[in-house]
Amino acid sequence: MVRKVLLMVCGCLALSTVAAMAQKAGNDFKYSAPKVTLRENGARLDGTATEPAHISSSELDVKALAIAFDYTQSQIQQVRAIGQVHLSLDIVGKAGAPTTHVKATSDSATLNPTKRELILEGNVDGYYQIGNGARTALAGTKAVLNQSSGQLNATLQGPVRLTIPPESTSNNVGALGTIIITSQNASIDQAKGQVIFSGQAHAVSSDSANQFDVTAPQFTLTRSATGSIDTLSTQGKTLVKIDLPPQPATEGAKTSAIGKPTHVEVTSDAAIVSRPTSTLTFTGNVNGFYTLAPAGQAPQRYDFSGDKAVLTQTPSTQNGSAGLNAQITGQPVTIFAPGLSFDMSGNKSDVKPTGKPGDAS
Repeated sequence: MVRKVLLMVCGCLALSTVAAMAQKAGNDFKYSAPKVTLRENGARLDGTATEPAHISSSELDVKALAIAFDYTQSQIQQVRAIGQVHLSLDIVGKAGAPTTHVKATSDSATLNPTKRELILEGNVDGYYQIGNGARTALAGTKAVLNQSSGQLNATLQGPVRLTIPPESTSNNVGALGTIIITSQNASIDQAKGQVIFSGQAHAVSSDSANQFDVTAPQFTLTRSATGSIDTLSTQGKTLVKIDLPPQPATEGAKTSAIGKPTHVEVTSDAAIVSRPTSTLTFTGNVNGFYTLAPAGQAPQRYDFSGDKAVLTQTPSTQNGSAGLNAQITGQPVTIFAPGLSFDMSGNKSDVKPTGKPGDAS
């Protein structure tokens, strides 16, 4: 009987300490579970699949089969959740920086508030969002997010999967659909606005009229304000398959006539895909082809090889030569152009390739 009374007293004291801690912290820190074990500097919450352990506050909401937290005076030092974790977290930015919102499920989660660090492990699935910006997917076997100097950094262990929303089709006949990026690992640098995918990196889009498929050992992605791809630069043996906007209508054709997309396939040691400028830059052991298909004409394939190739799609609204412009350099440059022929009769050739390879260096 004496022991039971002592346990009740100790439990009440611990509970009072936690309540005082929450009140001193000035937030709505609450917790519940079918079974609560109180300690001098923390608590353990044991739940079930139907009635999980639960912690909620203005910044954190987490449910799991079991949750434990430690504190010193009024400061939560660590929160650990295990089993069927559902977590929602707001990491308030410093010096006026926007809040980072994280929402994810995982097998386990560890939050270290004083380090501004969140670790998710096992079947990670979710996203984070900085302010009102685009959502960045979190998917893999482990995700570590930390905020340092007001900037968010994250590393993902894979397989990693990231979804890029479709590009706007408004006045953009070359718009890409949803892009799925996968790799073995990834790291996110908010300061540079980059995501580095490493280990069998692959980006593919197959739900629109335009093809996009890039494979490389590693590539770096820079996203635009809308969340779509701004620049994709690769390292290592690269294969790029991409559709650029169709060639402009040929002379004499109806202005409404639209040909098929300009298809490009190239292997190289490295590549840079710039969406804003519609420019493809390939360097090192370049070998590939592009296919032109203006309205009313049969498609023509142009194979090329060299040390460097720069392909640029010039909109028809700009002055100068519209359509695809190609500059290939190297030792030597080789181009196979079946659309070109000698007509000694003086008649014009029916096919006018717009690819313009540069002089060999």
